[in-house]
Amino acid sequence: MHALDLAVREYMPAVSNAFTPAQLARFDALLTLMDVYNCGNAVERNSNVAIIEALTRVVRVRATTHYTTAKQALHLRDFAQCSKNASLAMQVLEHAVHLSRAQMSPTCVLTYVTHMHLITMFVSMNEELRQADVEEGQAADAAKELDPQRVGFHTSNATKHLDRHNVILKLANSMMLESYRNTMNSMPREAPDAVLQRWLEGLTREYGALPSTVRERVRYDHMQVTARRAMLLNGARELRRWLPRRMGISSILQATAGVRTAVLE
Repeated sequence: MHALDLAVREYMPAVSNAFTPAQLARFDALLTLMDVYNCGNAVERNSNVAIIEALTRVVRVRATTHYTTAKQALHLRDFAQCSKNASLAMQVLEHAVHLSRAQMSPTCVLTYVTHMHLITMFVSMNEELRQADVEEGQAADAAKELDPQRVGFHTSNATKHLDRHNVILKLANSMMLESYRNTMNSMPREAPDAVLQRWLEGLTREYGALPSTVRERVRYDHMQVTARRAMLLNGARELRRWLPRRMGISSILQATAGVRTAVLE
């Protein structure tokens, strides 16, 4: 806990313009955030509470930014960006949970813990997609070598990763839908339309559903069909070149002309 108290103070420069140096120095001298409510007179306690609330806003914005960036990267299949922001989000969310506990706000703690759980799901889905991408790359290499059997092997392995991804995806989308519904109940209905629009856009970025793996599966099917056709066409060309030399019959070209047509059909 002491380590988290020290970590939270790293955000002090972000709120320094809102408070006097004396206020910040007094707050920074506290051993733990819980001392905010047990130290000094009422004026000092109120000042300390104001600083902790300002720190919470900064931490919340950064946590949400990293969370939504990781989610968007997962959507776009940007594996490195997703992994990087998921790691940063977990660190900041841990600070947010600590701040909320110090403020004795169980509702906020639940929200941040839910985000942390979703981040772990994002990381797992990201890894499955990354592994599928590796298999797809090997399948593409096999396709260039006109080896549909290897293409099928690698796309089958890639599909297994997609299947595991989709199991987690169903749970993650269900959790985000439930969080979306719960948050909608607290919507500031009397706020101006522009404020509501921004609020809903942010809510969608946080809890909007992630896509399935239909695109990848269609791509794998196309890859297999293309590799098989390429192999057969190459075989047909080789056959038409080989037969005249082997048999010495010029009309054999006409006899095998239907091979290419049959393959294309």
